[in-house]
Amino acid sequence: MPACNINRNISVIVLVFLLLISSVNLFIHTTAAQPDLYIYVYDSYGNSVSRAIVSVYSGNDEIDSGRTNSDGYWITQLDQGRRYRIDAYKGSQSGSWSGTLNSGEISIYMD
Repeated sequence: MPACNINRNISVIVLVFLLLISSVNLFIHTTAAQPDLYIYVYDSYGNSVSRAIVSVYSGNDEIDSGRTNSDGYWITQLDQGRRYRIDAYKGSQSGSWSGTLNSGEISIYMD
């Protein structure tokens, strides 16, 4: 009987260990995923702006940049719930958005 109890205890320990590893793995994959953020850029007339330069800042650090596509938006991935400043410009027009990111899209209106 004692050998049977030892085997059962080892099986329980292995099962708990495997569940713990699975939980940690699931947590890492869940928190690492960043949703797409669509940044729409419009000129002073409300028209979409293609090829606008977009820069993303966290504090004073530029953390990402790119250009809007032919439909006037650029897609990036940022953490929800964090504060950012996002600048856009093309030619003599520029605009900015700043705040805490709480959705999957923002709009910047240049003037």
